[in-house]
Amino acid sequence: MKFIDSYKKLCTEFYDLDKPFAQPESFNFYLNEAQKSNHPVLEPMCGSGRFLIPLLEHGINIDGMDASSEMLESLKKKCVSKNLDPVIYHQCLQNMTIKKKFGLVIIPSGSFGLITDDKDVMDSLKSIYSVLYPGGKLILEIETPCKSDLRGMINRREVVNSENSKIEFFSRSEFDKKQNILTTDYIYRKYKMDKLTEQETETISIRNYKADEFTALLIKAGFKQILSLIPYSDKAATDEDENILFSCIKIK
Repeated sequence: MKFIDSYKKLCTEFYDLDKPFAQPESFNFYLNEAQKSNHPVLEPMCGSGRFLIPLLEHGINIDGMDASSEMLESLKKKCVSKNLDPVIYHQCLQNMTIKKKFGLVIIPSGSFGLITDDKDVMDSLKSIYSVLYPGGKLILEIETPCKSDLRGMINRREVVNSENSKIEFFSRSEFDKKQNILTTDYIYRKYKMDKLTEQETETISIRNYKADEFTALLIKAGFKQILSLIPYSDKAATDEDENILFSCIKIK
């Protein structure tokens, strides 16, 4: 099984410091959906647990899965510190081999866009479909092209950890309008007492979708009762919205 060559050590450390918690509106939405499920929940791109851990702490029966070993290592350390013992799978979504069934699958924050190959996208949706009980629900978020026209956009940020080490983050993004893929080159540099101690580079691509385009993919994968919404609301989304939340059902 091929795992991703991204979200490595420094990326994971930066991510945990830069985005330690899910936004309340987003978290409360997924918590409410999880509480309505009569079966276990799966978060198949759970990363280091920004959603998974607080859902566990609220009593949700949820399993996690991710393709990044570094993200899962961070997740496991956090769970140990909180006396949590979730079921965690180190797998890629498009090659998922989980035999267990779930009543709800969630992929918050646009993570599904990390899967950019056409075949991998469809294989991933079919994998999700296969692990849902009849009547089970998939909820995921995607980004639309209107959010990602960032050609040449350069970003820089820094965070400081508990040991007073600084991690600098640099990125440069290019958007391919033909493929609707945003590709970003990242550099992470870690300093201790102003001395460079580690450096890491990686490239991450995010695939964007128009509402009708992604709806067609869900239909092809077998899903029904498909809703495309402005995130965390009951209002229909359009391609003018930067993010779209999809909700759909496995009927049988």
